[in-house]
Amino acid sequence: MTRGIILYFSNNILPVAKRIIKKTNKNIPYGGMIVQKNWQKESHIVTVSPIRINGKLRGYVYMFQNTDSIQYMIYKLKHHFIMVGILSVFLTIITIAFLSRVITIPLIRMKQATEKLSKGDFSVRLQVKGEVELAELGKSIQTLARDLEYLKKERNEFLASISHELFSVK
Repeated sequence: MTRGIILYFSNNILPVAKRIIKKTNKNIPYGGMIVQKNWQKESHIVTVSPIRINGKLRGYVYMFQNTDSIQYMIYKLKHHFIMVGILSVFLTIITIAFLSRVITIPLIRMKQATEKLSKGDFSVRLQVKGEVELAELGKSIQTLARDLEYLKKERNEFLASISHELFSVK
């Protein structure tokens, strides 16, 4: 153990592996530790775990993982997040456009109806659907139009009867 001899390895030992093994602190906790964890800048992630037999430290197991697969996975995840973000923005814009049309078309019709009312055209008819606030407003405008039309008709009849009376008195 104190000799630092490599007993077995799965592939060729890379120069980076020899360097890391030599510089690793031998005060390794029972559960092991990560020796080289900077996967963004290094070529490998390295962990070491102690080998204990009958409570005695017999050696260490070093594990090396190439970071290419991790960096490729991160690249793909970033690509997916960008695509999902673009799709989300696109769907949000479509939803907002649709909802604004659903809300603004009845408001535009109500505006046109009130403009007709202000010009004395009481033949306003609005298609009112549902029980939401816009439908209630539409019903109110339609009721106002009917009431104003009725009042105009009553006024005209009253003026006609008074004018007939005024002309017959002379």
